[in-house]
Amino acid sequence: MKKPKHALSINWKKVKIFLTAFLFVVGFGMIAFRLFEIQVLNREFYLGKLKKQYEHTVTNANVMRGDIYDRNGVELASSIITYSLYINKTKIDDVDSFAKELSTITKIPVNDIKKTIQTASANGFYLIRKFEDERIKKDLEEFKKKSKFKECLEVVEESKRFYPYKELASHVLGFVNENNEGLEGIEYFYDKNIKGDIKKAASAEDITEGIMRRGRYIREGNSIELTIDKDIQAVADDELKKGVLKSRAKSGFAVVVDPETGEILAMSSYPSYDPNNFKNFSPQERKNRALLDLYEPGSVFKVFVVAAALEEKVVGPSTTVFCENGRYRVNDRVFKEAHMKSYGTLSVRDVIRLSSNIGSAKIAEKVGKKKLSEYLYNFGFGRKSGLGFSGESKGIVPTLKELTPVRFTTVAFGQGISVNPVQTAMAFCSVVNGGTLLKPILVRKVLDEHNNVVFENQKEIIRRVISQKTSETVKELLRDVVTEGTGKEAEIKGAFVIGKTGTAQKAGKRGYTNDYFASFIGAFPKDKPKYVIYVGVDTPQGITYGGYVAGPIFREIGKRILELKGEERRVIVLNTPQQPAPETHSEAPFLNITSSAKKGDTPDFRGMALREAIKVANLKKIGLEIVGSGTVYYQEPVYSGSGERKIKVYLQ
Repeated sequence: MKKPKHALSINWKKVKIFLTAFLFVVGFGMIAFRLFEIQVLNREFYLGKLKKQYEHTVTNANVMRGDIYDRNGVELASSIITYSLYINKTKIDDVDSFAKELSTITKIPVNDIKKTIQTASANGFYLIRKFEDERIKKDLEEFKKKSKFKECLEVVEESKRFYPYKELASHVLGFVNENNEGLEGIEYFYDKNIKGDIKKAASAEDITEGIMRRGRYIREGNSIELTIDKDIQAVADDELKKGVLKSRAKSGFAVVVDPETGEILAMSSYPSYDPNNFKNFSPQERKNRALLDLYEPGSVFKVFVVAAALEEKVVGPSTTVFCENGRYRVNDRVFKEAHMKSYGTLSVRDVIRLSSNIGSAKIAEKVGKKKLSEYLYNFGFGRKSGLGFSGESKGIVPTLKELTPVRFTTVAFGQGISVNPVQTAMAFCSVVNGGTLLKPILVRKVLDEHNNVVFENQKEIIRRVISQKTSETVKELLRDVVTEGTGKEAEIKGAFVIGKTGTAQKAGKRGYTNDYFASFIGAFPKDKPKYVIYVGVDTPQGITYGGYVAGPIFREIGKRILELKGEERRVIVLNTPQQPAPETHSEAPFLNITSSAKKGDTPDFRGMALREAIKVANLKKIGLEIVGSGTVYYQEPVYSGSGERKIKVYLQ
């Protein structure tokens, strides 16, 4: 039978070609879409997975922390490259031989090396951490090349914190541990800024986003510029130490503030410590007493009571109060004057000049409990300073309910209330600067690794507490304290010092003890103060009066500040015809390092031992010409035709 003429005819060859082409197009499309998904839609995810094949974690110890500078660019804390010896004990097949060979290089006793290896809980550990001797490093690297134990050890570069001026400003700076983590002070509070980014770093040559590349450090933490003046800090440290030792006291503090800006120029505590070797010192020696200790301020508190009374216009300088002939009964308590004095009727001016406890209590009564409480809080008492240091207390200011008649009386002359020194210094600044309470500033700027400003603190007025007129009146009263009253030992010729003494009986577990807290707070010059200085000495022996114990420390700090700041000395002292100019001591001139200098350009070697000066010079690649021995007291640049940076340092 014949097939129908119009029967369907299939060309299987063409079908195969079509299906093959179709599958090819679909397959290619799927591949193209997958590539698009990987390279565009999920690029970061897959790039991250790729990097993990090449990356290793960089620990805190490997990151170069930013430097800490004073207000003039002087380096107070920096990082240097050191070396650590890492041991992998799983690779050691002969402990005795390994220990003997290693001992010849490191000078560590053979038995000590063996014991460390045998007792180490981890397979890998550091035998030596952060040494600086280049000779040992080279010998170890040579040992690694030639010895059969070359797989057992590694010499690792690590950064180490270095404080060139040792104790200077140590309580402000704080310190770091072996892993370069800040533990106290600025190092702790600004740790996240200073230590830089802790990220992954690739050893592959084409991945450059991490901290390291081929083992070189390429990303640092931010640097900190403080308001501290290194020279003023050195003066405060020195004079405070001498004063505490002279009075055989337990401890002391000194704070220097610019009352116009709130910038802290020095913050000193004694006993002190060296942050390079912080483990050798007790927590009490490392304590920043200028910020963390609480004291009953004593008679310096009368300044704020009188300022409140003048502002409220309940008294004037000539207003008289009856001081009860030295015995004042409040409920079941009888209050007496210090040193068993007996006063009858005194003017407000004389109450401050003679530091009458009963007179101050009578003035406080005129202000009233509620109003005086408001003023104390407005002066900043009972609130943290805002500096942010860990452990700072806001102090103990009694509430209205707690201000019984007896306690109200004691608060009027600075007992029954606890404050920290920075609070008191800032409150005093507000009294003498025209009446405005300022926020204290300790950190001026945060700078990135290229010295670009990341953050900058500006002068901040918290509130107006008293009027300009009241401020001027209080300054007149405080001038009398220094010229005719209890503060004569604080006077600096020609500087027009104003201030107030304080001698507070210390509280114990069972009432007040026979120990005292002696203090002096003051400023100069009177009309437009440039410096406020607050000095406190805890438990002096023998003479305990604030005017005789703390007053001379204030005076010596002030005198030396004027000697340091030649321009200011001319303005404050030499332009004062009615007062003789102060005697100045012949001493080596100081190199003027201004804030306009680039950070780290010229280190300040003054105060350093020779070894420390050489270390800093090597770090900064500066040549040193050395004259004398001992400690650097003067430096000057040396100019050469070759353009090499050189500094001549004089030691004695």
